[in-house]
Amino acid sequence: MKFNRHHPIIEDLIEFGKRRDIDVVFSNELHPETPDIVNVEQRLVIINLNSVLADILPFRISHEFGHILEQAVNHNLWSTFENYDSNNPDERIANTAGINILLYLHFGNGGQFNYIDFMNMYGLPAWTETKVKEQMKMYLI
Repeated sequence: MKFNRHHPIIEDLIEFGKRRDIDVVFSNELHPETPDIVNVEQRLVIINLNSVLADILPFRISHEFGHILEQAVNHNLWSTFENYDSNNPDERIANTAGINILLYLHFGNGGQFNYIDFMNMYGLPAWTETKVKEQMKMYLI
């Protein structure tokens, strides 16, 4: 799916962030390899619109929100993309938080319990499938 700054899913994420005092800045002036950046203390997320990871834009935004909401960046002021490294506990926490943010928006908008459609709709990478299924089951409880 092609995502841009004005896609409804992205607009929902921006609104989600605003309600939690998180600002999002979108830049189309960065190199494609420049990572997204989060400043936990200032509750600021900078998203690289030129990123080679454009297909997973909703997940990238929600992942960065996860760093802020979970305060899980080893107390660093700035944090950048760490390849969503599952060996890094802060990245695991942000991945899970990001998935949960997207699930919250999905079900809040009347979404169905179909993890494949959910992953496609919200630009979740294939390697998140197991975690998506696990987190989605929690909504059934």
